[in-house]
Amino acid sequence: MKRFILYLAAVFLTVYMAVIYKSRILTALAAIEVLIPLPVMILGFITARLLRVELSVPAEAVSRNDPVKVLLSVENRSVFPMVYGIAGIQCQNRFRKLKASRNILIQAPGRRKIEYLCQWTSQHCGTLDFSLKYLKVHDYLHLMVFRVRVDQSAEAAVLPVPVHVEVPLEHRNPISEDGEKYDPYKSGDDPSEVFDIREYRQGDRLSRIHWKMTAKEEELMVKEYSRPLGGEGILCLDLYHPQADGFWEDADEYLDLLDSLCLAFLERGERFRVVWQEGESQGLREQSVESEEDVYGLLGSLFRARPYKTEFSVEERFTEQCPQAAPSFLYRLDLKGKLWEGGTLLWEKSRTDPYS
Repeated sequence: MKRFILYLAAVFLTVYMAVIYKSRILTALAAIEVLIPLPVMILGFITARLLRVELSVPAEAVSRNDPVKVLLSVENRSVFPMVYGIAGIQCQNRFRKLKASRNILIQAPGRRKIEYLCQWTSQHCGTLDFSLKYLKVHDYLHLMVFRVRVDQSAEAAVLPVPVHVEVPLEHRNPISEDGEKYDPYKSGDDPSEVFDIREYRQGDRLSRIHWKMTAKEEELMVKEYSRPLGGEGILCLDLYHPQADGFWEDADEYLDLLDSLCLAFLERGERFRVVWQEGESQGLREQSVESEEDVYGLLGSLFRARPYKTEFSVEERFTEQCPQAAPSFLYRLDLKGKLWEGGTLLWEKSRTDPYS
């Protein structure tokens, strides 16, 4: 708008000088100054209308402090080149509520698609939400700015950096093969016990089809297997802190340690579940960890969790919720990086307190 006002002032000055001095050259110049902006603005408007943009993240998961590559694709479907544009990209860490913005200068020749690559580096774990907030296109004289309607977003997960830990081998309960008990509430992968029979859903294995029930119901029925309660370890996450305000000031070291513990358990061939309190007034949540992908899913769930001020025993709540459970181990990891079994300290990681 400022450039447009200055241009109008220049036009009025040229007209004024042409009238005062009765100059044909100044008159012709004034006519050109009056006539040129309209077609230039029309071309800018058409170009802006025919622009197509797309925001994407090639790698959806990176380690903390590694660059996150964000790709902005701009396709100009008009025959006229777009010589000057500004794209505003915003990045927000969903876990920590931190925001940052960046402007990218773009150009796009006619009938061409141009890709712009920018990198973001996060020092903290969490899910990064990238959004294209605006795209402004200037005409050739920079007199008018046309906004392109955009609704593009992408996300990437910033994962913890594993550290070396040595998980305890002692304090394990012996696994009893006789009289093994099963979880009455959740299914599993033990084919020796059927948990439930339900209708077939896309993706179910053909080996799980219950042929007798299929013949009886005249539609495909599949078996859900049970989950043994014995032989599976439990890792409880104690997110209590007396000064907690619902926000993690610095949870990176704690997540680094948790990630490392889970990977160490997997390397040792452990079957285990991670249990934690979702909020002050909500119940326990749990997630089975059988592969590295499960660890990533667990971290994604914890990105939405928050510390709490009310002190309680996560182990006792788990025992009340699953009274038949006979885990091979029952550990608790607190916010100070201490691994407990009941009242026994098994392992400690220094400088892990998010509030220190």
